[in-house]
Amino acid sequence: MTDPPEGASRWSVNNEISMFQSKNIFYAIFYSLSGFISILVTYKVLNILNLMNVYVGLILGMVVAWLLWKNVIKTNRKIHLLNQVAIGEGHPWHPSEEMGDTSVWINDGEKWILIPPKIRIFVQSEPILNHTIMRVNDENGKIILKWPQPDDEIVRKIVSIINQALAFRDAQDRDITDSDPIESARDREEKEFYPKKREWGETTPGSLTPQPGALLRQMKLKRTDIHEKKED
Repeated sequence: MTDPPEGASRWSVNNEISMFQSKNIFYAIFYSLSGFISILVTYKVLNILNLMNVYVGLILGMVVAWLLWKNVIKTNRKIHLLNQVAIGEGHPWHPSEEMGDTSVWINDGEKWILIPPKIRIFVQSEPILNHTIMRVNDENGKIILKWPQPDDEIVRKIVSIINQALAFRDAQDRDITDSDPIESARDREEKEFYPKKREWGETTPGSLTPQPGALLRQMKLKRTDIHEKKED
């Protein structure tokens, strides 16, 4: 696997992404130990009931081994996919205090692809090669890259997190004088002609909040803007 572009880090540099990876490793170990213990318990119960023989033991062992192997493969794939995304040191998820690049990159298996600003990723299945096609915003958007991964639940969860990273990037890059797109959407829905009233839920604190470095960068940026306006 190639190294991330200069000035970028794999997004596991974010504590919560790193914890997510560690959690998956923990689950894999936990399920493996649970499977081993379940085999021992089942063997013991079958022996007590005089139902244990070579064939039953072999079938039981093969079933449990297959389930454990499937779980290990799934866990390794999640960790691999999480390592295919990189963020610049100026991104809100990066712990650095530097006013660096906020870009987001995805590795297509050969090279790192820079995701353009102010877009979200829309995924489609490529059935012939069993790959995932990533497009700009919707099914008719320009193809950004083809990911050599099947379009399944795991990929869609990863893409959902990538789109969160893109939203934070755009928020970080937005000029202080620009209107907030979320607030603009709320204003539009308050107008009489808007056909439907949408329920705006409360923001839930939780995963993938900006790192302290990002908050410090934002404070520095705002202080600089205020100082420049006073001088003008």
